[in-house]
Amino acid sequence: MAANRKLALAARDLLAATLGIEPLVPAAMLGAMATLPLPGPPDTGPPGFADPLIDTLRRTWSIEVPVFAVDGTRVFRISAQLYNTIDQYQRLAEALTVEATA
Repeated sequence: MAANRKLALAARDLLAATLGIEPLVPAAMLGAMATLPLPGPPDTGPPGFADPLIDTLRRTWSIEVPVFAVDGTRVFRISAQLYNTIDQYQRLAEALTVEATA
């Protein structure tokens, strides 16, 4: 559990720095998951709307990550497990840099 938390924090910090965003909560509130705001326009879909970014990340980048709205803000959530590596989160950062503001 400690290794997962350490990876989740490193991934959150990497994503925030790469995307130029601020983490939503302090590190003390996190375990092995973190939710971050997406750069770009706010959410414009109706409640329960499946964000098209989910499908784009899946088809184009082979990345599975939930994207949803919280109070009108588009956010994504990462989860860290022993089989994940920081390189995977770097790839996610690259994908979001290209796709999130498109």
